Amino acid sequence: MIATARAITCAVVLATASAAGSQVVPIGGGNALDANMGVGSGGVNSPVAPDLRLNGQLYINGQVTGLGRFHGRVGYFPSDQLRLQLPSAGLVGFRRESVGLSNVLSGPTYTARPYYDRSVTALNAGAIAAGLNAPGTNVPPSALGSPQARQLYEELAAEYRSVATSQTVVPSLAPSAGVVGTGRAPSVGGMDRGERAAPGGPVRDEFGRSRLEDEDALAHDLWQFQRLNRPMDERLNLRIETLLDRPGEKNPDEIGRNDPPAEERGEPSGAVRRAGRGEPALPGTNADAFLDVMAALRRRREETKTTLTVPQATTTRPAARIVEADAAGVVIHSLAGLGRGLFNLHMARGQERLKAGRYYDALDEFHLAAVAEPRNPLALVGMCVARLGAGEPAAAGEMLYGAMRLFPPLMETRLDLLRLVDGRMIERRMAELDSLLQEEKDDAHPKLVLLAAYARHSLGQEFLAKTAAAKLRRSAGGDKLLLAVAEFLLTGRRAGRDAQAASERSATTAPAR
Repeated sequence: MIATARAITCAVVLATASAAGSQVVPIGGGNALDANMGVGSGGVNSPVAPDLRLNGQLYINGQVTGLGRFHGRVGYFPSDQLRLQLPSAGLVGFRRESVGLSNVLSGPTYTARPYYDRSVTALNAGAIAAGLNAPGTNVPPSALGSPQARQLYEELAAEYRSVATSQTVVPSLAPSAGVVGTGRAPSVGGMDRGERAAPGGPVRDEFGRSRLEDEDALAHDLWQFQRLNRPMDERLNLRIETLLDRPGEKNPDEIGRNDPPAEERGEPSGAVRRAGRGEPALPGTNADAFLDVMAALRRRREETKTTLTVPQATTTRPAARIVEADAAGVVIHSLAGLGRGLFNLHMARGQERLKAGRYYDALDEFHLAAVAEPRNPLALVGMCVARLGAGEPAAAGEMLYGAMRLFPPLMETRLDLLRLVDGRMIERRMAELDSLLQEEKDDAHPKLVLLAAYARHSLGQEFLAKTAAAKLRRSAGGDKLLLAVAEFLLTGRRAGRDAQAASERSATTAPAR
């Protein structure tokens, strides 16, 4: 009896103790597979962060936990995963390939190219009106400037048609693929337009040549084509420039109406105003050096048409100009304009390197400028100065000759060499050039003599310039451009009706060789 009571008491105590112990032992804890040390959070397959691609915790019927790490892709997707191609999926590629505001302001996007770039995602109103956005079109954009600039170029170059031969050709204003995109400057040698291809040469060399009359007709047709589509572009571009540069300026359609004089507006007198409604205009003064050169040459020619020109006194000092016209001629103080654009950017960098004595670095910048604007002769002039500073007078003469071939009226200008490069370096290079010409005497290369004559003329050393010009006339042979340069430096007469007389005089006075 006593033994039975003790057994019952022990059973009750043991049952109570097991219930109390079960109350303090943690249940579960989320690690249902901890009993197996090979799986679960305590084993080698610990939980990992979710992977948006495929985290391996995928079961065919949905997301589960506790499985091992899975590598690779399978054809199963969770039911809660969004599987849509949103419109913003290609936004990264669009941003990388499209044209932004910085590209437009810096200029490289809209420089002259043989065809539209892949990165160009928008056309202006004139291009759309011309049908350039139609499917399948590959019409090259025109490399021409404004109609005023083309007309100014044609007026100045008209007198030099007589010196346009197979060796010296006034460049056509028609767009040309040329050297665009090749990374090289325009070639100053080789076969020109108007020269017949060699027998047996490629067919493209034969059919790629055209006469000057055909090129003039093409340039005129292009001018008419652009003139019809330009007014809308000019109004849109003027509005955009006004909003970007002068937020507080009035409506572009009202520009030019009841405006105060240039002096009250703070602009230099003589600066070309912005065009009014539908009337494109040339850039203002100092915006483009080549346009300033052409404008100065035209002013001098208009002055020479009058019987007597008396300079008028000015009450205010004119603003500093990169191109000036005085009694001695047109002086080019800078090869780079102040306008925005890829050409002016590289020309300004090239001038900085010229001044620092880094002539080959400057040459590289002028090469890039020539690629941006193949028809601008100032890039070749910069290469000429860089080659001269580097001690390569023969290459410098070739570059100068190429610049005058592009724009023959360049012979009427003077280059401010002392502002572009170090004066002591110029004296040293000119002394070396003089000694080289003295050694070769009458056998000197005409391009070297051309360089010496133009450099002396630019430095204001007229006696030495005329001496070199006389030597140039003797050594020019049948090159009409060199004869025209020599005649202008000796007599001040331009080519045209006097070119034939100059050629005949040089033929009679040239010694037999």
